[in-house]
Amino acid sequence: MAKNKGSCKGSCVRTKLVFDVPPIRVPKKEAVPPASVNDVTMDFVSATALADQMSQSPWGDLPPTQQKIHEIMGAMKDLLLYKNQKYGDSAINPKKIFYKGDSANSILIRLDDKIGRVMSNTEEKPRVNDVCDIIGYCTLLLISMGVTAEDIAKFKD
Repeated sequence: MAKNKGSCKGSCVRTKLVFDVPPIRVPKKEAVPPASVNDVTMDFVSATALADQMSQSPWGDLPPTQQKIHEIMGAMKDLLLYKNQKYGDSAINPKKIFYKGDSANSILIRLDDKIGRVMSNTEEKPRVNDVCDIIGYCTLLLISMGVTAEDIAKFKD
């Protein structure tokens, strides 16, 4: 609420208003020391090292075949997740409209069809799509069998 401060005698040109506003409490900031030349130099060196790391292979100094394993398996994971999202979880949880068997046998039938395509292919190499589908179905078969990452890790010597 505004209060009129001051009195006018005769003609007033200026009126002073004062508002009843509670004080605003501003938390005190801790003093931050200014950056030194060494700090700036270190930040530049760190940023340069980070940029160098980012331009290198994300798998460091692995041999080329191991780098390719990371790349291909990562791409296969992305493809399998994409297809699972796009087509639903039909391999693991089939609708059972025509085939009434379990998911593992359903996947084995799909694998049988894909391997049949690869075998009947007259070209020198199998189609990449067929090989990707086989890898995907093998992964889904492992899932339908209840295999875990720990189970697979046991096969390491």
